[in-house]
Order: sequence, then C-alpha cells, then structure tokens
Amino acid sequence: MRYWSHLFRVPACTALVALCAAALGAADGPGFPNVPQVPGTLLSDLVGTTSGRMAIIAYHRGYIVTIPEAPGSRPESDLLMRTWDISDPRNPREHRAWGQESGVNAHGYSSSGQFLMIGGGRSLVERSVVGQAPSADFFTIADTQANTGMFVGNIRSDLTPPWCPTMFWSYGPSSDPTELRRGLGGPLLASWNHLADTGVIGHPIILGNLLIYAGDQSGTGVATYDISDPTRPRLLGLLKTDPSGLGIGGYWPEIWGGNGKLLLFFPRTNGFEGFTIVDITDPTDIRWVMNQPLAESALQYAQFQDHFAFSDRFKIDMRTGATQAIVPADMWWIDTSQFSMPLGNLLLTGGIYFQGMAIWAHAADPDTTPPSVGYHIPRAGQANYPLMAPITLLVHETLLHETVTSGTVTVRPVTSGGALGAAIATKLSFTFNDLLNILPSSNLAPDTTYEVRLIGGGIKDAVGNGIAEYSFRFSTGPSVVGEGVNRPPSIASVSPAPSRIDPGGTTTVTVAASDPDAGQALQYQYAWGDSAITTWSANARASHAYAAAGHYRVTVTVRDPSSATATASAAITVVTAPSGPLPTNSSPVAVDAARRRVWAVNPDADSISAVDADSRAKLLEVGVAADPRSLAVADDGSVWVACHDADRIEVFAASGARLATIDTGYGSAPAAICRSRDGARMYASCMGDGRLLRLDTATRALSATLTLGPTPNAIAITGDGSRILVTRFLSPENRGEVYDVSAATFTLT
Repeated sequence: MRYWSHLFRVPACTALVALCAAALGAADGPGFPNVPQVPGTLLSDLVGTTSGRMAIIAYHRGYIVTIPEAPGSRPESDLLMRTWDISDPRNPREHRAWGQESGVNAHGYSSSGQFLMIGGGRSLVERSVVGQAPSADFFTIADTQANTGMFVGNIRSDLTPPWCPTMFWSYGPSSDPTELRRGLGGPLLASWNHLADTGVIGHPIILGNLLIYAGDQSGTGVATYDISDPTRPRLLGLLKTDPSGLGIGGYWPEIWGGNGKLLLFFPRTNGFEGFTIVDITDPTDIRWVMNQPLAESALQYAQFQDHFAFSDRFKIDMRTGATQAIVPADMWWIDTSQFSMPLGNLLLTGGIYFQGMAIWAHAADPDTTPPSVGYHIPRAGQANYPLMAPITLLVHETLLHETVTSGTVTVRPVTSGGALGAAIATKLSFTFNDLLNILPSSNLAPDTTYEVRLIGGGIKDAVGNGIAEYSFRFSTGPSVVGEGVNRPPSIASVSPAPSRIDPGGTTTVTVAASDPDAGQALQYQYAWGDSAITTWSANARASHAYAAAGHYRVTVTVRDPSSATATASAAITVVTAPSGPLPTNSSPVAVDAARRRVWAVNPDADSISAVDADSRAKLLEVGVAADPRSLAVADDGSVWVACHDADRIEVFAASGARLATIDTGYGSAPAAICRSRDGARMYASCMGDGRLLRLDTATRALSATLTLGPTPNAIAITGDGSRILVTRFLSPENRGEVYDVSAATFTLT
C-alpha cells in the first residue's frame, strides 16, 4: 500500500521557492559525464536514504537537487533538501544539506533563468547574487518572488502563469465551483461547475489558451476547455472511458507533444498496472490511443526526454508505446516509483519504500541529440489568438534552464510589410514537466502578427547540446502576415521491403514525403522499434537488420528546416519461416496468389469481394447466400464460400459467376471452409449440427461426413496434410477444446 497525503481541492496560487545560481562560468557546479554506458547498469546504489521519500530530483547549475516529501517518509527521516555532486556517477557525493522544503504538490518545480522554483516561499540562491562572499556552500537562502517577480506556488495549478485554475485530487472531497484566477492572489476571472458538467476529477494543465483537466487515479476522464475568454471557459471535449469501459486517468498525468501530436500520458496503479495514452491534438475530438499493461510496475510519475517517457523503471517510446525495462525487476531493494529523471544517457530515480536516489544508465551512446520543440500553442499560422493568453511550447529535455532567456527566446511583432519589430518584454519559465511558458509583460496587441523564435544553439540541454533554430508565426487578428508561416511536411507512404524477414535479416524502408513550402530540404529519422534510432539525415531510404524475432513497427519522422515534423509508421515481422510445407487454414480472407487477387467475405452485406493485390482496387463484388463466414480458393481459381445462415456452400468462378450450390442440410450452419494442402479436397465445419464435411474439388460433390461434437468452427490442416484440427466455438467452462481428425481415415483421434 502507498502512503500519500496531498491537498485535495486547491483553488488558488500560493508561495514559491527557487534555487538560484550564478551565470555560466567558473561558479558552475561539477556537472556529470556524457560517455558510453551499458543500458540497465546500476551506477550508484541508493544515496540520501535519511532524507525521506524522494519526491523531487532536479538538475541545477551542475548540481543534483533532491527534495523529500514528509508524508510517506520513515519516522527517522530528516526531510532535508540536499545538493549532490555526481561528476562521478558511481560515487555521488553530498554537497550540502539544507532546510526542510517542499515542492509543487511535493513532486513538481519550475525555473526562471537562474532560479529553480520549488514552492514554499523560499529560495536557494548562489551567494554572489545577494552580495555574499563565495564559499564551498555555493548557495544561500533568500526570498525568490522579490527577486524574480515570478509566482509559482506549491500546487500544480501554479505551474502555468498567469493562470491559476482549481486543482482536484481524489484524496479527499472535491466540489464545485471551479475557479480560474489570473496571477498570485489575482482577480477571479471565472467560476463554473466543471465537476457537475464533466465529472472529471483531475489535474489542470494549460497550454496557451487550452485548459486540460486530466483525470487522476479516480479514472474519471479528460475534459478540455477553450479559455480564450478566461471569464467564460468553453468546454471543447470530454472522454470518460476507453472502448472497453475502463475509466481514463492516472496517478499524476503528464503531457507530451511530438510529431504533430499532443498526447496525455497516464501512469496507472488503480487496478490497471501500466499506462494509458490519450490523443488531445484535436481537443474537440479526444481519442483513446492505448492501454499498456506492465507487470511488476508502480508507475505514478513521468519525465520525458525527446520521444521517451520515463516512469518507474521503464523507458517508453511515446510514438509507438514500445517499452523497455531499464531497471531489472529483481532489484527489489531499489524503489523507483517516485521520480525518474533522464540526464543525458543517465537516469536518476527516487523511491519511497526504500528511500533515496539511485543512478542508472538508460542508453548506450552519449547524448548528442539536441533539444527540440515538440508542440506549441498557438499553432503555426493560427489566427485570432487571444490578447492576454501566454505562449506555451513543449521541449522534452532536462535543460540548462539558465539558457532560457530573452536572448534565446524572442517574440517580435511583424509589420504589414513583413518587417520584424523589436522583441516584446516577456517573462519566461520552464516547468519540470517540460512546459516553456512565454508570458508577455503586457497584453498582446490586437490585429497583430507575431513571430516566436528560438535562436539556434541558444537553449541547451543538460549535456550542452544546443537547440535547432525554430520559429513560427501567429496572429491576434484574422490573418497572419509574411512569408514566415511555415507548414509541416507530409508523408504519403512508408514502405518496408521486405516486410517479413528472418532474424538477422535486413529490410529497407523507403519514405515518400513532401513539403508544401517549396524549396525546403527534408530530413528523416528512423526509429526501428528495437531501441535503435538513426540520427537525422537527408536519406529517404534506410536499411536495418533485426537480430531477434518479433513484430516491430518502424516509425519515420520527417522534419523541415523549421523543425516542423510529420510521422508515419509501418509494421515489420521478423520470424524464421517454418521448414517444409506450410499448413492451411480457414479464414474470412483468402489469397489467390496465381491471379494476384484477395477475396473477402462481407457477412453484413451477404456478398464476397475481390481486390487486386497490387493496386488494392476492388475488382468485383458478388451477392451470395445469407451470412457468408469463410471462403477458400481452389487451384482452378474457383471460390468456395460457407454461408452460415443459408445452410449451404456456394462455389463461384474467378469472374464471379455462380458455379454450384451444395446443400449442407437444414440447421447445419456451415461456419468455415478450408482446402487441403494438395488442393484435391475442401473441408467444411457445420456449427449447427456438429459435423465436418469433406468435398471433392473436381466434382464439387460431398464425399464424406464426420460427427465431431458441439459447435465446430475454425479449421487448420497440418503442413503434411495428416491432421485436420477444428476448434470448438463454445468449449466447456474450464478448458478449450480442439477436435483432432485423421485426414487418412477421416476419424477422430
């Protein structure tokens, strides 16, 4: 059982703490190595075990900062915030123990320039900033809000200034009204009955003018609002359950953007162990994407790096859902449930049952991938953006947040003639969950186009990789001015050849992509589905060898010079083909390889269709007797169809002409038909009267019947043709049954 204690319904913004250090240079901390590693290696066992439940791990000015949470900590815990030197990850050294602090809802924090804001109304500042002499302590305690003017309190609602919506968490009673305020202690803008309207108990996340309520462990769903007019939040979309009826929610939901998608990630421990992903790219059409169960997991919180989520002991590809266990399940003495922070190719984890911080390797190669913009609101080319809304970008990296400055992030008005004006004044913050918030110091001007630009190489990740140049334009009026409105590329196809290979074999993927903006060179990145990812290149074709058998999905991302992206994927099967003759089986789909046709039954339309295997064009559709369930193709191209409700088998020529009708008897209900390996016979199962029929393909005559038992259904014949296996549709309660028939004697074995 987990032991948690949090605020339940928190209506407004409170106080803050910041960690602040000096500018880049000699005063920086020791940093960490970015060198080759062996993924899954435990570099450092638990340290800081006396601190308490390890609720926050942050990287700040070359030091690691850990902050415990009192609820859930062992009674003897000192609950002190600590700074750490991990220049040798195998031997972390405590730099300094500080006072008892608490993060945003115990597990969050934010940053602004040199300040790491963690909640509680206090700051940890590099000594020279407040005029103190340098010392080995490096930091000192000071007031934050007075120095920064930023207001990040101790609840999640405060992480996206200037908005402060009510937060709901199902640890205690939740009730309306729901409130939206502007600024710390600012005026009440809106009050409405969100819970009564949607029933979603969850965390608020805001991007620009989009307010998202993401369900917590109550599994009460997702609701989205347009807050362009913050006095009247407008409900856009609501999704309560997945297709199976499982409620949508997670312990601490997070948001990820990439490849043109905006996704919610729900770490789950509420009866479903694993995670759920929901697509809110179109907030008016919220879509469930997947549920992924994970054995021996305790997913509760998540951090991101590039395309990957890190939660508990797992590394999850957000593009495909492919999951890799970084921490072995048998290392039970290290709890990773509370925090998982990627740092270069390292992973720092924190726990509750076994308190402290551990350090792992999560990737083999040094981190050379620069940070990039995954998503943003406003969107490129968006018009009629509200004047008082912030600009929000998602950058999924552990950043050197002191590099997020007015010199590296600019917002400039565009004149009607296309010239750029002077950069407007803004306040910048970057949250622990990767939201880069740009808050204009004054409302945006009406009917004005703005260009947002991230200077190439300006913002840097913790390793020092500089971001690629990125820009987009939006307007507070009805249209966007200038040539700078960039449109993303599109992908027409991703074609692996071959799509089925043996283990150790190689496939080549060819991508057909284009960009609507003429003259833009595209770059391609291939994620092969087995943890291998290529670097960006101009190659629209790439090859890859797969070592192990399995079903893989290659995901291709295409980007233009402005880093706008598109993504598409294709399946690749790696399996050793069985030796000897292949078995045959019944199916609602049959391939006529000699004539390059694919036949399929259409039970609801009482018809069968033929499709060209190469062009995928429908060649013909033929009406058949009631409820066709299965079909098979004979050597002469004739198509045999089991018509369940009509108690008959019908035979058609490749042209669609009916050749024969074989009556199987009243109530027989033929359900499946399968050809023998040599093509001389057809076998049909009769679900209604429990028989298996043998038919001669040359004469189309019934040659033998065999009583099997109740509800025989699908048929498979072994490659050597000796055994006919027929499934029983309704088996006994505690076991499944298959009828095993000797083909030679046509008797049950």
